Amino acid sequence: MTHRQSSLPMLTSAAFALCVLCLLPASGSADEITATPISPVPAVPDQKSTTTPQSRIVGSASCAAASCHGGGRRIEGLHYAASLIWAGRDPHASAWDVLNTTRSRNMLELLGAGQGNAPPAATQDARCLNCHATVEQPLTGTVVSDYLHHDGVGCEACHGAARDWIGPHVTAEWKRLPAAQKLSLGYVDLASSLTQRANRCAECHIGGVGRDVNHDLIAAGHPRLDYEFSTFHTNYPRHWQPRASTSGLPDPEDSPTFPLDAWQAGQFAAAEACLKLLEDRTAEGRPWPELAEYSCFSCHHNLEDRSWYQQRRSSGRPAWETWNLAPLRNSNSANLLPLSTAIASLETVMNQPQPDRQQVRTSVTNAVTTLAPLLTPPEPWTATSIDQFCLTSIRSSRRTTTDGSILAAGSWDELAQLYLGLRAAVAARRNLAPADPHNAQRTQLLEQIRTQLLFRPGYDSPGTSSNTAVLAVTDAISQLEQLLAP
Repeated sequence: MTHRQSSLPMLTSAAFALCVLCLLPASGSADEITATPISPVPAVPDQKSTTTPQSRIVGSASCAAASCHGGGRRIEGLHYAASLIWAGRDPHASAWDVLNTTRSRNMLELLGAGQGNAPPAATQDARCLNCHATVEQPLTGTVVSDYLHHDGVGCEACHGAARDWIGPHVTAEWKRLPAAQKLSLGYVDLASSLTQRANRCAECHIGGVGRDVNHDLIAAGHPRLDYEFSTFHTNYPRHWQPRASTSGLPDPEDSPTFPLDAWQAGQFAAAEACLKLLEDRTAEGRPWPELAEYSCFSCHHNLEDRSWYQQRRSSGRPAWETWNLAPLRNSNSANLLPLSTAIASLETVMNQPQPDRQQVRTSVTNAVTTLAPLLTPPEPWTATSIDQFCLTSIRSSRRTTTDGSILAAGSWDELAQLYLGLRAAVAARRNLAPADPHNAQRTQLLEQIRTQLLFRPGYDSPGTSSNTAVLAVTDAISQLEQLLAP
């Protein structure tokens, strides 16, 4: 086994974002707008960024003029106040500030600050800045302070480095440019494709090359990354305007099944991102096996009588990838069979005491290849197909314990992912069939499940591994199944 250079205390696994369990329906509309073309803005002066001399990042302040996205034309559309919403309500705006907190300083100390060539502060550590600041390409090592980093995760982190498109995008001609030409200028169009949105978020919220929240970081105090796109999207403070029906361009949010469409797009984006992250982790010289690939709660849980973990597993090995891949791995849908088979093969390799790097890379390549055809837009949902999806998800997630008890899933991760998928599906079904007399009861059962899954106050984990809460969730899911069954 490859040993890590740092010696970290084994801390309790870090917090999940509680918003993951607060999938509340978002609503709201805005009047159709007709923007008046304005003159191109002057070029942004070269500020001689010390970290990336050729950077095309211009900073979020470049978007904040009152006549642009600073709120002066708010009556014409929500996107004209995007900068105000980002600065006042968007947690991404404070991403850099987080690096100055006591928790971040403690983490850096545990990671070896002051030893050798270690960065002196989190605000100069590339591992932190690659997700807590807006960077064009992942940085490495110790980073010289840059005033643009203070933006946190700004406009260009999602929409692309703006040096080459910030002027053209305020002209009347911009809307008529093909997407490929906009992309050549660095602009990333997030309006038409849910997959594009989900992939953009996953770059940090799951990770990738240069953006790896590994076990060292988690043990030092970084929250574990639990990304579920439909929940994030619903809870995110909206700063964009729905596309006008006359634009001729698709708007995925117009669909009544948008909650489930977003969930599905997010599952495929999460699978692709976590598989590619695993491939990067197998590189020679990296710590291996990487413990962040495995369920935190397989090891970090209370030792209790009638423990869920004691009854469901006897191998003594931690479970691999119980969050990002759980819904796809547990699916028995025919069109997902090649992917679930490829994931099962990869799981077999990862569950070995010392997984072979090359075998893992080969299995990852196979899984990504089988995933690729699934990234195309799916067939439209119907009430019947949603019911079938829910029933399939419920039945394929069940596990039997050593004493014969039947549980809704095999871990907290899988239970939470099952809940989130069902929540999105029930919301979409309610939109398709608002007069269904069972809508209210389904919603009540989902709220019972959510309540049982919430962390206890003061805990960064479920706080209990007792079967009591799991059996309560199992009962509620069984009742939901009865309401959905034909």
